[in-house]
Amino acid sequence: MNDKILYLISSEWVDLKGVIKCTLIKKIKYSKRNDFWLMSLDPVITYTDIKFGTISIDKAILATRHVNHSLDKITEWPEYVYIIRLLNNEIEYKNEVQKEDIQNIAWGEVYNNKEAALRAIK
Repeated sequence: MNDKILYLISSEWVDLKGVIKCTLIKKIKYSKRNDFWLMSLDPVITYTDIKFGTISIDKAILATRHVNHSLDKITEWPEYVYIIRLLNNEIEYKNEVQKEDIQNIAWGEVYNNKEAALRAIK
């Protein structure tokens, strides 16, 4: 499944600088949604959390923000996503996550190629 690659930027989140290459690790179910994508991040995202201080993450879940949209069938670029931090390192070995396992940290946009993502941040 590692052939699914997206390029993440954020016009909303000042801590996210540049383009992040996101490679699909696996799909995960959450509540009534079955379209959460666990992604490896390159480079890692480092940000400051009010409660926990500086945090670096090399994996995150991406999920579409809009109703009737899915990362499985993107029809228009960019696709707007939630960037979700893993609070439980065991998620990679599960097929479903619970609310206490994750934290929504930002909104972002994904593109199907790095060049389009770079153009969008200029």
